[in-house]
Amino acid sequence: MCFSASASIIAGTTLSIIGKETLKKPKVKTDIPFASIPLIFGIQQFAEGAVWLTIGIPGLNQILALVFLIFAYAVWPIFVPVAILLMETDPFRKKLIKVFAVCGMIAGLTLLYSILTGPVEAQVIQQSISYSSIGNFPQGIFWLYLAATSFSCIASSHKMVSFFGVTILVSCFTAYQCYANSFFSVWCFFAAILSFMVYLHFQPVDELFRQIKERLKIA
Repeated sequence: MCFSASASIIAGTTLSIIGKETLKKPKVKTDIPFASIPLIFGIQQFAEGAVWLTIGIPGLNQILALVFLIFAYAVWPIFVPVAILLMETDPFRKKLIKVFAVCGMIAGLTLLYSILTGPVEAQVIQQSISYSSIGNFPQGIFWLYLAATSFSCIASSHKMVSFFGVTILVSCFTAYQCYANSFFSVWCFFAAILSFMVYLHFQPVDELFRQIKERLKIA
């Protein structure tokens, strides 16, 4: 999480546990990339926890900040639409998601180039981490990023995946309104927490409650 090292580590641990359970759920190989999202978010949150712990240690902190930013800026816009595309079966929706995948490729590679060629700095502003690393790039890149990470999910024929996309979109504007100085850090935290819905895609809520009741009876 963006507000403290301990919160990031707790979030990373929780998401790693959820992620491992989610990866047990797919029945076909094409679902595995989408199922891996909570686990990847867990790794990313561990990375930001390490960023917190190394504030004031310039060299190491910059390396860890770079790791976090690669996840936040490059991995997600490329990975998410591809994961959604692999699961989709509706022909029209597949074509639409392919467009979002191209948007993600453009955004991800542009941002990756920016963070690899520019200075990377992490600093604490208002109890959250602000990364000054992107430099100057066209504002349209953000909208391509948003299309790839949110609209690709919304376009899915799977209801929980589509709802996941809506919540990602809402969390984006919430993070921007409340934490403009540390927007990407806060948005990534919101998205990480919301990624539990990936588990619910593979494990319907009613079935989850049924299993919980059975376990409580056994206990």
